[in-house]
Amino acid sequence: MKTGASLLHRLFSLILVTTIAILICSGCGKKEGKSASVVTWPELVEFDKRLREAEALVAEGRLLEVLEKRNTFLNAGWAVAPSSVPENVAGMDKVRPLLGDLVSKLNGLAAPSLDSGIVGELVTGTRPIVNELFVASGAERP
Repeated sequence: MKTGASLLHRLFSLILVTTIAILICSGCGKKEGKSASVVTWPELVEFDKRLREAEALVAEGRLLEVLEKRNTFLNAGWAVAPSSVPENVAGMDKVRPLLGDLVSKLNGLAAPSLDSGIVGELVTGTRPIVNELFVASGAERP
């Protein structure tokens, strides 16, 4: 009988230890508070809206209008900055370099003497960066 009780005790201990380990590790690999909630990034959403408007103008060949409206576009783009990144973004390590790429495109568009042909390239070249920002951050896209 002593062997049966000892075996039962060991089995119970093993189950208890396994259960505790599962409970402890259920949070392993998760970043607390990160990506568990919806990521809302209003500055990115607003810039995406302004980018769509600029892309439509470029597609219609209205590059001078893009130049005329570029201050609004640039201000919306520069608002997508490290200070505006939501705390619960999914991948900040991926977001940071994308923000650098975005600033590079915006700075190119901000150049005072800008050829209208380059405007189209800068605007269309900004789309992949914005798309990647939405994916990397986990931000909801309207």
